[in-house]
Amino acid sequence: MSSTHSNEKQNCLSKRGNNIVTFKDDVILEAYMLWLKNPYDPESNPQGIINMNISENKTVGDILLPKLNEGIEITEEMLYYGDLTGRDYFRQAMADFLTKYFKASPRPVRKEELIGLCGASSIISIMGNAICDPEEYLLVPSPYYGTFASDLLFMSEARLVPVNLTSEIKEPNFEPFQLTVPALERALQQAVSQGKRVKGFLFSNPANPSGSYFSKQMIKDYLDFAHRHELHIIFDEIYYLSNHAPDADIISVLSMINELPDPERTHFIWAFSKDFASSGLRAGILWTQNSMLRAAVGACSRFSGISPPTQKQLTNMITDYDWLDNVYFPTMRRRLKESYEIVRQTLDELGIRYVIPKAGLFVWVDLIEFMPSVDLEGERKLWLSILENGVGTAPGYAFYCCERGWYRIIFALPVADVTLAMERFKNYLLKIRNLENRKLSVQERISTQ
Repeated sequence: MSSTHSNEKQNCLSKRGNNIVTFKDDVILEAYMLWLKNPYDPESNPQGIINMNISENKTVGDILLPKLNEGIEITEEMLYYGDLTGRDYFRQAMADFLTKYFKASPRPVRKEELIGLCGASSIISIMGNAICDPEEYLLVPSPYYGTFASDLLFMSEARLVPVNLTSEIKEPNFEPFQLTVPALERALQQAVSQGKRVKGFLFSNPANPSGSYFSKQMIKDYLDFAHRHELHIIFDEIYYLSNHAPDADIISVLSMINELPDPERTHFIWAFSKDFASSGLRAGILWTQNSMLRAAVGACSRFSGISPPTQKQLTNMITDYDWLDNVYFPTMRRRLKESYEIVRQTLDELGIRYVIPKAGLFVWVDLIEFMPSVDLEGERKLWLSILENGVGTAPGYAFYCCERGWYRIIFALPVADVTLAMERFKNYLLKIRNLENRKLSVQERISTQ
């Protein structure tokens, strides 16, 4: 009876609806729901879970809130539709902001090239719908932000082809999980040989989950690769301004506007959720010089526009350059650095390997020696046991990492919370260490599951 009833309920949905309901790969969401059942609070629930799983910046609320609430009044104009791709004043403010802080060169970003939508996920979903037909593919370097998969699958039914990267250092000056053009070529050719139609290349700069970024020459190489194969290339630069390393020199594709080999297929995404610690405000921006793509994405803005009061709040904030330069960015980066240092010191004390992050809110950590078995199940068991000991992290398989044993830790929390979390983390891991796993080669760690 119950099985029949369940089947009837499932049959009332479309194929697409059933795919959404049965999608099981969102481990980040699973971890978030587990945390919600027992969230840490220093007063009401001091034994609860400290959330180092969800990539949110919780270090700067005290300086953001006064600015966002400064002089805001709901006006009659805000009650009506207006331009659903973004009010004129908002897109102009965004154009000026991107030109200044993303070093757009040799010409400024133009407001006509911008579309505002309610977050980067909405932009990626709508772009997938505009670029791909169902069952078509985008390349993405792996490990990657796991929610890319659902962002594309749910609405457009587009799929991802992972460009599998490992921690192996293959040559001098090579970094763990470094993306190369030969790796892109191999992944593309393998996909084509399997009958997959690849339409584009999506990647994050700075990278999530590693916190690495790409040199200008590397970006040029990726642009040339995409141009050579007539692929769209989508730069997700959502962590661009969260650069807490003193030597970080992150290159935005906007700084290369006149150097793009294929301007019509080169696109840029950014949102307020990370660099401005405002994931709940739901506001992001698409830059593209492709007028047809702007028309297609803009036509869908009726489903995903940014509310006018939010546009007004954000405009007031990003046009106050004095506050940005002398208060917000210095404070945000200093606090990120302070919290990161607590995590770094703990990892160094434990002798744990990690990718040194130059930007972002996280560190990518190798915990292979603490796993009960070197497979997907062992990775999951360690993740859950760390969670049971009061610290929420994210396992490598949440980012479709082919190499077992890697975990992402968010450090963008108040210093007191990070300190307590690392105490719990250290005390638990010292009990379960298995140094034999350190001897495993990269090939022995690559998952077949």
